[in-house]
Amino acid sequence: MAAVNGGFLPLEEVVELVKTKPLKLELVLTGRDAPSKLIELADYVSEITACKHPMKKGIMAREGIEY
Repeated sequence: MAAVNGGFLPLEEVVELVKTKPLKLELVLTGRDAPSKLIELADYVSEITACKHPMKKGIMAREGIEY
């Protein structure tokens, strides 16, 4: 979670949001290196690894594909 790890968003505020969200609300947080506090609160945690990616060939991010 770059926003938390970069100091742009306090971890405590995100933890409070997760703890106080409505029961029927599905909350999806994205980003790598999630703090352990958030991992503990989560129902699902996934790590996605690129096996093959055009960037490895020097092809930079393309509008409409990667962003």
